[in-house]
Amino acid sequence: MKENYTREILYPSANILQTFKTKTYSGYGPAIDEYIDNSIDSILRAMEEDPARKEFKICFIREGDNLIIVDSGRGAVGREIADIVALGKSGTKESGLKRAHGTFGAGATSAALYLVGKEDQCKVTAVSFKGELASLAMFDLETCETSDPPWTYYISHEHSSCDDFTAKLKTLKQFVGSEAASGMGIFIQDGANRFPKQTYAAWQAIAKSIRINYAQKLQRLSKSNVELSFEFWTHNSKHDTFQETKTASFTSWADPILDSLDYSVNPSLVTWYRGGRNFNFEKVKILGIDCGLRISQFMEWKNRDESDPWGSGFRSKMPQGISFIRNGKRVQCTTGSNVWIWDTHKRSLFVELSYDGDHHPHLKVNQEKTEVILSDEFAAAFQKEIRTNVTAAAMFSQNKKNTNQVEQAELTHIKEGVASTFSNTRKSKSDQGKTIPKARDFETKTTSSRKESYVGRTGEINKSTSSDIRNSNLPKFEIINAPESRYTPWSKTIDMSCSPPQMVIQVNRAHKFVANLLDAQPPLVAEVFTTASAWLLGSSCHGKTDEEIFNEIQQFGETYVEIVANTELSKKRKTSNRPEKAA
Repeated sequence: MKENYTREILYPSANILQTFKTKTYSGYGPAIDEYIDNSIDSILRAMEEDPARKEFKICFIREGDNLIIVDSGRGAVGREIADIVALGKSGTKESGLKRAHGTFGAGATSAALYLVGKEDQCKVTAVSFKGELASLAMFDLETCETSDPPWTYYISHEHSSCDDFTAKLKTLKQFVGSEAASGMGIFIQDGANRFPKQTYAAWQAIAKSIRINYAQKLQRLSKSNVELSFEFWTHNSKHDTFQETKTASFTSWADPILDSLDYSVNPSLVTWYRGGRNFNFEKVKILGIDCGLRISQFMEWKNRDESDPWGSGFRSKMPQGISFIRNGKRVQCTTGSNVWIWDTHKRSLFVELSYDGDHHPHLKVNQEKTEVILSDEFAAAFQKEIRTNVTAAAMFSQNKKNTNQVEQAELTHIKEGVASTFSNTRKSKSDQGKTIPKARDFETKTTSSRKESYVGRTGEINKSTSSDIRNSNLPKFEIINAPESRYTPWSKTIDMSCSPPQMVIQVNRAHKFVANLLDAQPPLVAEVFTTASAWLLGSSCHGKTDEEIFNEIQQFGETYVEIVANTELSKKRKTSNRPEKAA
């Protein structure tokens, strides 16, 4: 095999050598972000050189244990190719590209070292083309540390003289497409060692991370009418073919880009203190730095989706923290920042700070680009920006808690009113000759000594005693969110885990009517459960004639009125049984 490389010596600076092997990542996702950053920066440079280019591609390929990442952005040929793999070099920094990510010049090699998972072995090859020109540069850790002279990189600008160069260039062009004017490929030997056993799981995790962490960056590209596609491929050794994981692949113009709050279960439950949805940041200036600020709050832990990356803090009731969006990319949450105000009321509060640029005197980023480092002065100023909103969140939380307590008391009365209404056979008010049977679900708790609680023979409502209500099997009320049943406002089921079995009235927030009642100010929780109970237990219109349906609607109205009446009786009974205060 021909390997006619030129060996070039590129000595790294002392500080790069000290930090190269000490850079750490929280997982393979943040490490791969290094290459996503470089690919997006390459696409931005291609757009600057040729504004007419509007279609780009980034592909992730696993071949055996090797990882390949290619993009159709601006190619780095000639002397530029060394900047991709050489320690201490940063093509992004030297290009002066605005809103770029790379700054330190050790990201690609350090990330590869982490992905390989071996302290003494790391081989990264960069292959690029631009028109008819092509270049290759290879970083081999073992060669750099042990060769004479040390820190030697393999460079080539003529692929016909090297079989390895030819094969890698062919792979690059295969995935970016024959119509691409330029492209870059990063080949990491053993770069998939930290992936889970099932490759598709890694692809899906990386895809979701891109859609969340790069959401604002992708939105900016979409506003420039740029179409960027992400593809994920795995080599099938049995058939010697590459297969795409369709469930992970997505396009920035056809698939929804995930704003941090757009994919929660109930976005309507978010309370905004600063900014709003769809990257609506409120402009603020902190120590002379132009920033964007959003502050939002979820009122209940359960309102977060289990797949929501921010959801774990809610489910375990841990402080959620602060997120920074640097140059359009979301940086890992810095929950431990001294900017945070440690009190229980901020647990559901989410603070986001957006800014552009690098190396601000008070606002920096660590070498892994996974955490923002604040000066003490900036932390103090930032804390002032959010302190008032934390106080407002605490007050809002307390008010919500008080409202919930009132609602629960109201629901208890309604449950008793429903039980009182449907526990016995009763006569219809609208048709005195008709007898309405009691609801079957309440039969298990009725007693022979119970008085009629609806319309007796005298035509008057007889009051049930407190013991009657305690003996009745009160229903359970539940609010569910079932989009798959969005045309069903409420339903009835039986909880067989109770003894005796207990009836459950469920109202579906996914139905517009129910959502409108629950989201009203104040929430009309009592009204929605009263309506659901009256309809589910009192009437049925399925398969009936127009006249029968009219009668059922009339019965529904009658039943609703009686539930309300018995609910009021329950309230009065509770009030009359309270001991009076001593004078």
